[in-house]
Amino acid sequence: MLRAFFIAYLVVPSFAFALSPDQECQQIAEVAAAVMQQRQDGVAYSTQQRISQEFNSEEIKEFYMDIVEDAYTDKQLNTETGKEQAIQAFSKSYHDRCLAPE
Repeated sequence: MLRAFFIAYLVVPSFAFALSPDQECQQIAEVAAAVMQQRQDGVAYSTQQRISQEFNSEEIKEFYMDIVEDAYTDKQLNTETGKEQAIQAFSKSYHDRCLAPE
């Protein structure tokens, strides 16, 4: 349910259409990748908090901040290869968790 709210707010244009579960999970993985990219680029946690306040839904804010908190438990890496691997692994973990049966 939360996944649907988050997807609807972030990626669904003004007209409604159905996304498959894999498409929904891919969108969540892309958001996770973007958050981890920002983490690896040194974006401050407080900036992420401000971004979350732009969401209209409390559920989406909480979901976004869950991703942020998860990303910010990982350390910033020094090499571009390390950063890219961290981003890919983080994104894949969200995609896999999203597809896992509830």
